[in-house]
Amino acid sequence: MRNWGMILGMICLLGVGCGSPKLPVVTWEGEVTLSGKPIPAGAIAEISVYTASGEGISQGTRGEIVNGHYLLEDVPVGDVRVSFNIVERIPSKNPQDVGRGITICQSLLSEDFQPLEEKAIKSEKGKNFDLSTEKKKFSQSQKVKKNRVKSRKNTLTYAKR
Repeated sequence: MRNWGMILGMICLLGVGCGSPKLPVVTWEGEVTLSGKPIPAGAIAEISVYTASGEGISQGTRGEIVNGHYLLEDVPVGDVRVSFNIVERIPSKNPQDVGRGITICQSLLSEDFQPLEEKAIKSEKGKNFDLSTEKKKFSQSQKVKKNRVKSRKNTLTYAKR
């Protein structure tokens, strides 16, 4: 019995049969713009890429977007979802918040923005993304339905550290 435990331990150390399977990966590099314009200076921006298949393997990566440019290593090859978080700090209008160093972060993406469906392939070195900041136009019936449901505000409050 003791020998079997040692053998299983050695197999796990060698990485055979232990841990989750890893998908092949590529490196992506590219530019991100908002409706054709650069991301405003001072905005906090990040990109996340994760597997979109329902095959039970979940793998992803994320990174910062600096001056509209991103570099992501370990992007899983295959069908992926690409999501973005781009916020801008704005001063609070509440004098008490200002005194405590609290700022408001407001999303620069439209409320109805959804992750993008993409395909990562080995021969591709990256993608450029132009994200829409405009809200979708709704028909009158959709507007009535939307107004009945309380929509979540696209703002967050953060305390200064």
